[in-house]
Amino acid sequence: MRYPDGSPFTNGTETGENKQGWYTFVATGSTNYEVHAVLLQTGQAATRPWNFYWWSKKSSYIREKRQNGNGVADTTALSTDEQAIPSGQPADPGADIVRCGNDGHLETSPAGDDERKTLYALFERTDPYRPLDKYDQLHGGYPRSWEAQYDRGEFDWWGHCLGAAMASILKNEPTPASGTPYNQEEVEGLWAELGENDAPDAWEFVPGHTIGGIPPGPPVAGYDDTDGWVATLHARFEECVRNEHVALQSNLRAAPDPNYPDWPLHPDAVWNHAIYQFSAAYAEAPGGDERVVHIVNALMANDDHMPPTDDEESHYRAFQYTYIVRYLGTGAVDEGWLGADFIAVAGEAHFALENLIHVTGGVWDGENPWVDVAGVLADDGAN
Repeated sequence: MRYPDGSPFTNGTETGENKQGWYTFVATGSTNYEVHAVLLQTGQAATRPWNFYWWSKKSSYIREKRQNGNGVADTTALSTDEQAIPSGQPADPGADIVRCGNDGHLETSPAGDDERKTLYALFERTDPYRPLDKYDQLHGGYPRSWEAQYDRGEFDWWGHCLGAAMASILKNEPTPASGTPYNQEEVEGLWAELGENDAPDAWEFVPGHTIGGIPPGPPVAGYDDTDGWVATLHARFEECVRNEHVALQSNLRAAPDPNYPDWPLHPDAVWNHAIYQFSAAYAEAPGGDERVVHIVNALMANDDHMPPTDDEESHYRAFQYTYIVRYLGTGAVDEGWLGADFIAVAGEAHFALENLIHVTGGVWDGENPWVDVAGVLADDGAN
């Protein structure tokens, strides 16, 4: 087997860069054989973004059982907790029955077949996670009470994952500064608070490396409204993750919950993470055009989960995209080809991603007026 320039090539080994073209071979000793050519290309960011918890804008609550419940609210709120559905009244699967009050601590226990959903909010006062309470002790003001009053959310997926994802790319993994009362998750939460900034000029992007507005799909074989984006997506994976070794921030949208595989997922649910690795298997697509390739791309991103978080790679978000794109003779993806097909998603993905961003810096200034970058830097021993 030989490279396009005629030099020897050993099948199954690394081809090296800029080696696209026709490979030739001689088969001997048989007249009955098949030939399959698959190229495996990998890309990895120089630094793997750290895992985080998204620090929900909604704290712990009690809900009607998601599956096979009795359809009735069984729990009565205690103390400062809020009664969302009166006890004894009908309740849809998963509906809120009791929510915690502004103190950020759910004091009621579930009754009947109602179930508790544990979340952690920045305004929590429940040990060991009470970051803004501790920030108040060190810096004064009203950061916790402001958060509880003005930045609470209605849905489970409302949180600070944008700020956390940006920080996981741009900042060292935080550690509590010597002498401070925090744990690591709490300092990560302070950066998430600062980074939750969606102002148009809040973040610095690489020109041409930012795309957004991708419809959710889910992608299917044949035409759908995600197809027009997939060539540019793959070009950015190759250009940024493989060639420049940088992680890309993305709203990857909701992933299936293994505990509730039949639970409906919302395409507008925002799950921000950082894509840092891919391994793509390329094979010629049907049709006879050697530049049109079928790609199965296994991607890795960091993830958010209940604290304490950890950075074992087995706990990162693994998902797979399958698509067909066309290449130019230069070896670059043909981003203008109209035949591209985003075929499917799998693993910890249900929808197509919403955006892809090569972020290089930003203004660390969240909505909470009582939390500032000087205070967080003083509390963080790693940045």
